[in-house]
Amino acid sequence: MNATTRELHKETGLATRHCQHLFSYDDPEDSRLIRNLHKVFLIETTTPPSLNVVSGREELLKEQYDKTLQEQLKARDKEIEDIKHQQAVILDAIANGARVEPRLLRLQDTGIP
Repeated sequence: MNATTRELHKETGLATRHCQHLFSYDDPEDSRLIRNLHKVFLIETTTPPSLNVVSGREELLKEQYDKTLQEQLKARDKEIEDIKHQQAVILDAIANGARVEPRLLRLQDTGIP
C-alpha cells in the first residue's frame, strides 16, 4: 500500500488519508509466462481531486516536450535558411545566364550541382 500512496502522490500531488486494498486478480489465470497482476485500491485523499493538479511528472513531460519542440523548430528554421540560400544561388545563376532544367530542378552550365 505504501507504493500505491507514494505513486498517487508522485503522479497527482494528492496526499492519502486512507487506503484500502479491495481485490487482486491475475489475467489470465493459467500457466502462461506473461500475465497481468491487477491490484485495486480505494483511496481517500486529504483534498478533493482537481483537474488543475499538476504533478512533477507532468511538468517534466511538458519540459521535455517543449525542449523537443524547440529543437525541431530550430532544425526547421535551419532547413528554411538553407532553402532560401539555395534559391538565392539558383536565381543568381539564372540571372547570369545559366540554363535551368525545370523537370530535374538542376542548374546547367555552372559549377553548381
